[in-house]
Amino acid sequence: MATALVLGASGVSGWGVLDELRTYPSPTAFKRIIGLTYRPLTKETAMVPEEDHHRVELYSGFDLGLPVDEIAKRLKAIDNIGDVGPVYFTAYTAHGQGHDEVIRANVALVSNSIQALEKVCPNFSFFTLQTGGKHYGLEWIEHIKIEIPLKESAPRVPSPWGDKIFYYAQVDEIKRLAKGKKWGWCELRPDAIIGFVPQNNAMSIVQGLGLYFSFYKWLHGPNPPPVRFPGNEGAWNAKRTDTSSTVLARFHIYASLHPERVDGKSFNVADSSEPTQWKVLWPIICNYFGVSTLDGPDPEGKAQSIGAFMEGNKDKWTQWVRETRVRPGTLEGTSWPFINYLTQEWTFDHPFDLTEMYATGFPDVLDTPTQWLLGFDRMKAANLIPK
Repeated sequence: MATALVLGASGVSGWGVLDELRTYPSPTAFKRIIGLTYRPLTKETAMVPEEDHHRVELYSGFDLGLPVDEIAKRLKAIDNIGDVGPVYFTAYTAHGQGHDEVIRANVALVSNSIQALEKVCPNFSFFTLQTGGKHYGLEWIEHIKIEIPLKESAPRVPSPWGDKIFYYAQVDEIKRLAKGKKWGWCELRPDAIIGFVPQNNAMSIVQGLGLYFSFYKWLHGPNPPPVRFPGNEGAWNAKRTDTSSTVLARFHIYASLHPERVDGKSFNVADSSEPTQWKVLWPIICNYFGVSTLDGPDPEGKAQSIGAFMEGNKDKWTQWVRETRVRPGTLEGTSWPFINYLTQEWTFDHPFDLTEMYATGFPDVLDTPTQWLLGFDRMKAANLIPK
């Protein structure tokens, strides 16, 4: 049985990997699961079942941007760290800073981590790098052209827009470090990540919508007025391939256990090859929260954004927390502009081609709406929204 290491275990993706390692591909596949986080995270907060406390270890305060020797020193303080084989990288830093600093900082996370692992982990065998849809320039869609479905073989986005995508520099650095080494690697590119995280995560669409619908129903009482989708027809109909944190975590693990099939390659990752749309998901989510919805977006484009609704009722946030007894701080810690972006600005089709992922023999095909509802169920279990 292997010892696994998750870098960035407190985020949506990292927590998903940490959680799936307990049972995927079997409950006995990993004898020891180590999670490193920057923010404090306990096993109780991470919702690690009592029966797995003995093999799941969490170490907080790990800054992967520190010099290599300092990271290595801190790793050495973990008992038997040399047993680590597969390593799953889901860390990110530099929110709100300029593009040059974002690139520098995030390349340092990858580079310094790998070099430190090489110093202290003689059994280090595989490194999964998680990037994302920004690889295809989706952030700059008004300036570039994309060919759909998006394929891993697509050329990199040209300058000047491609110069802002730090994933390219991360991949180039891994290629450089991996030359002549015994460890392998691959890159995972998810679309919008649908998942739960037990601590606050500003950039979680599941967290944002879970809070919005819960607050909306509380504010309006047991028979709330119908909720209108906040985006336009383009956003309502745009096709995408959501990536649940479940399927993403499983492919992280699957790849590390089948290096001969994935080494040095990049893979789109999503629940299934069947694209989804807000027009499919929105009624399902509304029904989950017991709220009716009007059919489609406002034809005049005057629907209130989620962010405007939440900020407009900010004076009632404290009362909601007090009356529902949910964990405080999540409303303040959610990026409402990010929620607005995903529900209003994604007005273009960008489905991912999953041929390469399935060509590896990866067997999992998940139902996207079910994964959304699982995220809300987990929010309730973690007391982030009312039960």
